[in-house]
Amino acid sequence: MRQIQNNTIAGGWETATAAYDQSFVAPSLSYARRLQPGLMMDLELGYVALETDGYTESGATNNATFGARTTHVASLTPKLSWTTIDSPIPFDMSAGVQFRKYWGDPVSVTIGAANGSFVDHDNGIEARAFVSGRVEYPLGDSWMFTGFGEAGLSTYRTVNLSADFLISRDF
Repeated sequence: MRQIQNNTIAGGWETATAAYDQSFVAPSLSYARRLQPGLMMDLELGYVALETDGYTESGATNNATFGARTTHVASLTPKLSWTTIDSPIPFDMSAGVQFRKYWGDPVSVTIGAANGSFVDHDNGIEARAFVSGRVEYPLGDSWMFTGFGEAGLSTYRTVNLSADFLISRDF
């Protein structure tokens, strides 16, 4: 749904709507090997394909038409993980690099008499280095605190920082 301001109609606003379908597939394959107690090597190969049907809006003076497109992403992620052994506060840390290759169709758009297209991805290869950590801490009888954080830096000049916290209880 898209809200469009149009001063030529009563009320000044019109709503364009459309229905479309999407489907995707995302298989992955992982290999992990213990290098020594507490140290793991992990290699993951992944693929994602997203197919979006084309659609035309209705309900507005200048409805937009979007063409069908398919986008693909292939990834390779080697990673090393270190886990504490026999620690009163279990935690683990990981570091790795993810390589991603994007490809697919450009998006074609028509609004009124204007036509255009754009690419919603870069056809290059992105590399992203990351470090992450997870900690678990008992909070008393059957309660547990879990925290997870990750920081990453990409060759596309993006930085990501994330943190998740969970308090859980065993029943």
